[in-house]
Amino acid sequence: MKYSRGGPLFAAALLGFALTPSPAPAWPRQTTPNTVRAAKPPSGNAQNGRKAFIAHTCYTCHGYEAEGGVGLRLVGYPNTLDSFIAYVRQPKGAMPPSGAKITAQEFQDIYTWVRSIAPSPDAKTIDLLKPEAK
Repeated sequence: MKYSRGGPLFAAALLGFALTPSPAPAWPRQTTPNTVRAAKPPSGNAQNGRKAFIAHTCYTCHGYEAEGGVGLRLVGYPNTLDSFIAYVRQPKGAMPPSGAKITAQEFQDIYTWVRSIAPSPDAKTIDLLKPEAK
């Protein structure tokens, strides 16, 4: 059987490929290694950031502590403020564009708050989750 680019089998395969959903990344890929990340820590106000996170209803998808839910987990966001803003304004995947009503200062504050949240401990270090010694 000979396949051609104009044939119905090729068209069906192309249509199937186009309709296959692609997984959305957890967050934009980091373009620089962790060691080259911004030299200074975020300079926004973390308390105001949490308030803005709630006011802009980010919590409805990302949880009250940015731990994730329907939306992605933001705790430990590894990238720069600029990439955070770009992702919120033009996200990939299911997140709707949400940055139009968020001011530059609110972005700085939200980013500072997200970066200030301590990550969860490793499950291996939690006594209640350890298997009992036999």
